[in-house]
Amino acid sequence: MNTLVVTHVYQQAKPYLAELFASIQAQTDQEFDCLAFNYGLDAPLAEFGFVGTEVANDHNLGIPDARDWALRYALEQGYDLAIFIDADDVMAADRVARTKAAFSDEFGFYYTGLNLLSDRQRDFFEGQQPSQVTSVDAVMAHNFVGLSHFAINVKAAAAVIETMTCPLDVIAYDWFLTSALLLNGLKGKRVDSITYYRIYEQNTAGFTNSLTPEKLKRTISVKAIHYRVMAEYCRAHGFSAMLTAYADKRHHYQGLLAQVEVETPAQTRQRLTTIHPANAYWWSAI
Repeated sequence: MNTLVVTHVYQQAKPYLAELFASIQAQTDQEFDCLAFNYGLDAPLAEFGFVGTEVANDHNLGIPDARDWALRYALEQGYDLAIFIDADDVMAADRVARTKAAFSDEFGFYYTGLNLLSDRQRDFFEGQQPSQVTSVDAVMAHNFVGLSHFAINVKAAAAVIETMTCPLDVIAYDWFLTSALLLNGLKGKRVDSITYYRIYEQNTAGFTNSLTPEKLKRTISVKAIHYRVMAEYCRAHGFSAMLTAYADKRHHYQGLLAQVEVETPAQTRQRLTTIHPANAYWWSAI
């Protein structure tokens, strides 16, 4: 099976690259190629133990465009499976082997478990990650498939990849990609392996379900953009059944964002008291 491991490196992740590449080199199955898309790191990747193909961002691509480019690269180069990992995270030694073992034509994408790098026994999703996902409804209110623990059946997803044009203002690219795959009838499957997630300020969402005013505003903004982009995707690709649902969500979150932006600090604190996340998917409570 032609397999590609993909990461996107950038300056802020520099302190973590040696740990990332060591985890890739430690894979029990070494039958894969490795691709690193470089956003402008000020040192050669070989200094951190990287072995593979390094691609410079010569065309100054934004983050969504660079993700789209990596998917198309995997397709054009004839890979069957592309496994993604964020530059600041680490993969378990059996991730490549177990993803290959789970691979089948039945599923379009795969996702491992996600544990905290600071506490490797702690499950980010608190045991609530599903074993399979077959409908976009499952990721309507929240996403549980991050790019760092994601893999894709490249040939099964070829039609989606070829038309993938994610808008540059999208923050949650992984949510967009997962939603697009599911809309196109591709199913996802959990792989019995672990990716270790680093919690720090560069993360989009974070871990705790203890909300702050800043996290509330950021989450509403992420969701407002996501629903707008998904409504546009549905309109462009003829998914009329879901267009209304996404358009309604877009309208709701754009209005909510406008309200929150003009609230006083006291009003926002009061709003926080009405939000009660019931599970690990704390985004769904907002």
